[in-house]
Amino acid sequence: MKYMNGKQSKKANVKAKEIIIDWLISVVPEEDAHKITAENFSNFLPEDKYFIAKKSKWVSFYTVRWAKKNIKKLMNKGYDVSSITLKDIEWSGK
Repeated sequence: MKYMNGKQSKKANVKAKEIIIDWLISVVPEEDAHKITAENFSNFLPEDKYFIAKKSKWVSFYTVRWAKKNIKKLMNKGYDVSSITLKDIEWSGK
């Protein structure tokens, strides 16, 4: 297992928030899209961070933690943080 230094981890955190905000803007109606900012985007996300399936606790999809986890997986595979998109994250989980 590879370990990540603090700078890489911070970049992953920032990128995760950017990707979730972009995703939120794409799924809400256009008249509400301008209301989503970096400060209030968490109000638009579901409150449940986990779900239980087959007696196991899993991270819910399309949360900051889910995005961060998958970004770190991609970084360990050699992806550059700035080039990671939502499609990359969605495909990494399959």
